[in-house]
Amino acid sequence: MTFPQIVESYGYVCTTHSVTTRDGYILTVFRIRSKSVITNSQPVALLWHGLLDSAYTWIYSGAQALPFSLCNQGYDVWLANNRGTSFSLRHAFMPSSHVDFWKFTWDDFARFDLPDVVNFIKKETDTTSISYVGHSEGTTQMFACLSENPEFASNLNCFIGLGPAVFTSHVRGVMRLLAALRVDKIVWKLGFRRSFMPSPNALVRSVLSLWCTLFPWTVDDVLALLCGRLDTPMDPNSMSDWVKHEPSGTSVLNMIHWAQMIRSQGRFSKFDFGVLENLRRYGQRTPPEYPLANIPKNLPMFLISGQTDTLADHKDVLRLLAELQDCKLTTIEVSDFDHTDLVWSQDAPTKVFSPALEFVKKHTPIRPSLNKNQVVQVEPLAQSWMET
Repeated sequence: MTFPQIVESYGYVCTTHSVTTRDGYILTVFRIRSKSVITNSQPVALLWHGLLDSAYTWIYSGAQALPFSLCNQGYDVWLANNRGTSFSLRHAFMPSSHVDFWKFTWDDFARFDLPDVVNFIKKETDTTSISYVGHSEGTTQMFACLSENPEFASNLNCFIGLGPAVFTSHVRGVMRLLAALRVDKIVWKLGFRRSFMPSPNALVRSVLSLWCTLFPWTVDDVLALLCGRLDTPMDPNSMSDWVKHEPSGTSVLNMIHWAQMIRSQGRFSKFDFGVLENLRRYGQRTPPEYPLANIPKNLPMFLISGQTDTLADHKDVLRLLAELQDCKLTTIEVSDFDHTDLVWSQDAPTKVFSPALEFVKKHTPIRPSLNKNQVVQVEPLAQSWMET
């Protein structure tokens, strides 16, 4: 099934939109709304995926997924897809087969994709501000955007970061090994300069789906190597569906950027092009760090991390919290949760989504309805974590 068909199978309305960035990339953005909501002034939420991921990550949990929970509470929910993912392989001036298409990193997500999508959503919904939820790299680009452009915070009611990925000094697993061996540089010199882990074609997806049915433990092992082991393994049926949509791909250049961050002892900096190109682009020999101190202190932020996170390690998160100590910040650390548990675990609806939803509701201003007779039917939350 397509993404909209999956969403509609759960009883929600899903529409597909195209956003053209200022540098020509055409991004696919999904809009999800509840059929039971009959208002034209819904509050707006934007969810953004992580590295090698796509909007699909947000609906993997099924009926209890965060987008559906937000819809049930009356929200107009938008799910974005970064350039280079399976949903965003178009450009206004060149095909995705052109090597220049893949000359981007998360610097560009922060500079173009994020603000351009937000501006599009604001125009479509006639709202002044949105609630933002990012996972992994979806937090990276928001922190970078706010650091370079603090005024962007005026577009946000609040910012929720799941598995905040900013500092990488203590990243573990395959990512650290590949960075230490400089595999990224070897790959680049060998001429592989386009997509990294692109979404496979239909035939390959079918083979992978069958493989997952026959040998489900192998997928769990691969995921554990890449981003940590799930607290509860995927069931074979869910796994066979998952491989039809994931991984969603990115650019080789973006993976090099992450490797650079790990090797630099966790500097939160722009892409390192080498001395000469750095001098031309940045006016200095080394890439500049993003100034986290510029992030507005009055922006409500809620960071939810996993205690055993392989990619957003506890120590790196503590370092981030120290940088943000003067900000309006709330934090939760979920015991025994790794990086993908924050969005895929069977316990995520209660341990992550519920507190996130309460935080969003607390910081969402009421939008006046254009029709006073219109009513929003919402489901009450089982328990308010802020009251316990």
